[in-house]
Amino acid sequence: MNKKVVILSSFALITTICVAFFLQKNNRKSAIADNELLQQTTKSTTQESSNKIDDLLQSPPATQFIENYGSTKSPPINDLIILNDLLGFYTGIVKYPGSLPTTGNADIVEALQGNNAHRKIFFPPKHSHLSPEGLLLDRWKQPLYFHFISAQNPEIRSAGPDQLFWTDDDLFIK
Repeated sequence: MNKKVVILSSFALITTICVAFFLQKNNRKSAIADNELLQQTTKSTTQESSNKIDDLLQSPPATQFIENYGSTKSPPINDLIILNDLLGFYTGIVKYPGSLPTTGNADIVEALQGNNAHRKIFFPPKHSHLSPEGLLLDRWKQPLYFHFISAQNPEIRSAGPDQLFWTDDDLFIK
């Protein structure tokens, strides 16, 4: 009787080991297949996201930002509203902390011109309201001033018609 119990116990142990090995082997194959599927899905999703960003940047609302900036057909404050909306659009697309430079006009223009995480252009390199130094200009061809209240909340200021900052005719938006 003892020999039968030992043989049955040994058989059960061997069966358990074989089943475990089989499951592990199948799980490994399944894990490899799952990993390949995940990589394909990630690649596809990344491409789809990039395409969606491209679509958004080519859509009329995106091009409207730059087409109407500096237009004499609207009040000067509209330029600051357009720019504020463009910065909001930029941060919505780029979506990473610190994506909007807080160091001033030139760095903001550089980010809007493609020096960002997605390498997307939000403002063209040649625009009538860009200085040769790459600064964004107001209607009176003076550089705009950016003061960051927080990392994603700039005050945008134009010197206004007298072309002097901190006077009564300054235009600004928070």
